[in-house]
Order: sequence, then structure tokens, then C-alpha cells
Amino acid sequence: MNSSTIQTPPLMAPPLISAPVRPSCRFRKRYLALVLLLLALFSFPLVCAIGVTGYLRLSSDTGALRDSFMTGSHAQWQKKFAAHVGGMTFALVRAVCQFLPLPPEPRAAVNALHGAEAGVYELPQSSGSANPSAILARADQVMTGRGWLRIVAVAHEHELVAIYIPSKGVTSKRMTCCLAVLNDRELVVVSARANLDPLLQLAAARLAEAHPWRGGPSFSGFTTPSFPRLPVPPSPPTAAKPALQPYS
Repeated sequence: MNSSTIQTPPLMAPPLISAPVRPSCRFRKRYLALVLLLLALFSFPLVCAIGVTGYLRLSSDTGALRDSFMTGSHAQWQKKFAAHVGGMTFALVRAVCQFLPLPPEPRAAVNALHGAEAGVYELPQSSGSANPSAILARADQVMTGRGWLRIVAVAHEHELVAIYIPSKGVTSKRMTCCLAVLNDRELVVVSARANLDPLLQLAAARLAEAHPWRGGPSFSGFTTPSFPRLPVPPSPPTAAKPALQPYS
């Protein structure tokens, strides 16, 4: 019987599985940059338009005070002027003024003011039926609902002046004031935001220059005056009381 040789089949290496080709990261970044560039180009005119119109309209709180004064008039108010300058514009002005040789007073005023807006409106004809008491009551109701507090009110015939400040969060570093003046046919609304510390520091410096004898620790821009102590004269000796004699 012939012996047959059993040959083992050769070992075959498993086929290599190629990994899926992934898109290049640089390719995706190019598409993303292109999309962002297109969005910037299309949104730039809209952003410019919003920024320009922002200088020509009042804020919501100032507009609410204006509307509360206008409500009740039978005629239509006409806008003569309206402007709003925000914090970014004043920050740019402060940055530029740092390089200008300004006197201390204008520099303190520029550093203090952080925002301002004003509007002037006029009636085509005189409105003799305006009631300052009713207008003030309506303005108080509107501004109180928005978190404002009236601190000044002056009324005389058809003239009315009212000043409001926020009921909360008022400090020397964050002071906001809203003013409305009604004079028969004309209405003026003004609002301002300011940091009073530069003005207080300037006032304290001027006070120290005018009165060198005043001094003391400063607190929030104020200087507490300390008056010189005068010698206290000794009190006169009290007269000796007569001794009580027994009654006989």
C-alpha cells in the first residue's frame, strides 16, 4: 500500500479591508468659512441700517414716558428732533478724549456720561384742554409699572415737569434719570445714564482747593469735613450749697 503524502494547503492572508475615505477636514473648513463670509456680506447692510436707525429712536422707557404725556391730546404730535447715543459711542468718545488736552471739568463730564437721548415734539395748534394732574397721574402709572419712581413734579396751568429715576439699583456709579417737560404745545423728553464718581471727585478736589482746612476720609467721592477742635473753657466751680439747719 502506497503511502500518500498529505499536503497542507498554504495559509492565505485575509484580504485587507480598506478604511472608508473620510472627507478632508480642510475641505469642510473651507465650506464653513465660505458660508460665514456670505452671511457676513448679506447681514452687513442690515446691521448698518439697525445701527443708524438706533441713533434716531428713543429707548422703550423714554418712549413710554413720551407716550404717556401725549395720550389724551386730540391733535397729532409732530416730531421735531429725536436722537439716542448709547454706551458704545460714549466709550469711543472717552477713549479719544484720553489723548486730548482737555480741562478737568469737560473731561469729568465726558467720563461721567455713559448714554443720553432726547426728543422734541410739537402740536400743530394749542391744546387748552390739557390737564397736568391727569397727565402726571397717567405718567406715574406707566413709569411705576416699568420700575421707575418719580422724584420731582412741578405743574403750573398748562406747564408740567416730571423727573423719574429707577426704583432699584441706583448708585453713584450707575445713575439713570428720565425727564419730561410739557409746555402747552411743546414736549421735551430727555434721558441720561451717568457715573457720578468723576464729578464727585472733581467737586471734592475743588472744595479742598477752596478750603484747605477741610479734610477727612473720602467716601464715594464725598469728603467728610472735619472742623478744628477749639479749646473748651473750664466750667466754673459750683457754689457750695448751704448746710441744712434743723428747724427750731
